[in-house]
Amino acid sequence: MEDAVFLARHFDVLLADDEGSSQELNALLAHYDWRVRAALIERIRECGVIPRRSIDLILNSLIVDRDYKVRAAVADGVGRSSLPGLDHLRAALLDDRNWHVRERLLQGLSAKAAVDESVTDMVLNSQRVWRNGPRNVRVAAQRLLFKSGKQPLQDEESARAALFGLLREIRTGATQLPMNVQSALVRQGVASADWLVRAEANLLDQQDAATKEATVIGKEAFRRLRGGRAIQVALDVRDIDHAVTVAQAAAAVGVQFVEIGDPLIKAVGVHAISAVKQQVAGVSIVAEMMSADWGRDQVVLAAEAGADVVLLIGPASIASVSAAVEASRRFAVPIMIDVPEGRLVQDWIRDMERAGVDGFAVTTNIDLGVASFHPLDQAQLIRSWTKLPVAVSGGFEPADREASRRRSWDILVVGRGVTDSLDPALALRDLTASIDLTEGPRT
Repeated sequence: MEDAVFLARHFDVLLADDEGSSQELNALLAHYDWRVRAALIERIRECGVIPRRSIDLILNSLIVDRDYKVRAAVADGVGRSSLPGLDHLRAALLDDRNWHVRERLLQGLSAKAAVDESVTDMVLNSQRVWRNGPRNVRVAAQRLLFKSGKQPLQDEESARAALFGLLREIRTGATQLPMNVQSALVRQGVASADWLVRAEANLLDQQDAATKEATVIGKEAFRRLRGGRAIQVALDVRDIDHAVTVAQAAAAVGVQFVEIGDPLIKAVGVHAISAVKQQVAGVSIVAEMMSADWGRDQVVLAAEAGADVVLLIGPASIASVSAAVEASRRFAVPIMIDVPEGRLVQDWIRDMERAGVDGFAVTTNIDLGVASFHPLDQAQLIRSWTKLPVAVSGGFEPADREASRRRSWDILVVGRGVTDSLDPALALRDLTASIDLTEGPRT
């Protein structure tokens, strides 16, 4: 299978004399493993000099493939393609029996500067079908309609998510739209009932570019935290009201980061991010998205809820982290990744750096108690391997003099020492008074 995948990814070179009728190409099209068939589509996307006859043969064969993953690859390729004569393929993919295939087509189309009017008309003409689809598919459809300057589907929740995403991407420079379309989106955003959407639209509506720049943390700004001393309060609680109380106390003493912990997200949902953010203006919200896959979706969900930074779990694959980084660039949301003991090796740290993460975190498992390496030692080792900022948690509190003394961290994460205190505000005042927050040399 590995050899067949390699051949499929280079079929135009290895089968240079092929005109769409060779036994080798037909064998690849009929290969038992879906990865081989999908690799043919990847090669078409990557290479711009493949004969049109071969392209048509591959697309027309695989658009009816038995495996939805292959049809999804076709959908993405057809959506992004500028080749003429593909309207019949787009129409067939919009009517595919699998929602993921339809979503990949919409995402591919949305990635292009020019919107295909025939596709948006087909979506609008079958509104009822699309409104019954999964949320992510509805958001993809709404995004395409917004970009085309047309009215969205009658579905408020997905329209809100699509509008927020486009406004954020316009503000970060990831998406450029015609001025008339952009102005229309800003007007809709300013009139939105959702405060996060209004905030994005109002920032775009301002004329002062410097003000806009200052409101986005950005990946580079986050990386410059290396060598600094910042506090992050982890809201590993299950009560949203208690979380807001602690977050407000953190904001009052100048804490830079508030983390919406995984227990709170599981108990309340990602709207906990928005609920806390709305109450603590000026504080950066970190979303702890403890999932080992679906990296892009984790970042999108967190960003749509108002997260400023996303923390991913260490066992995530390089492919998942790379997908998360791609989304983080569109939303200007830095990515931190936690480093479990099994990944505490220099090669893995460098792999994550190459994937594009913006920082590392030592998130000490509360269930380990004293049966683990000291987190400050782990953080110091990681800092010797990278120039990115390193956050560390480990049950720290005002009485922990070692945490204040050592220069092995850039962001100190405190949790139960504050959230379980009968007086969180007092605990935070004691903490900030005891921890040396003055900047050391930027190393």
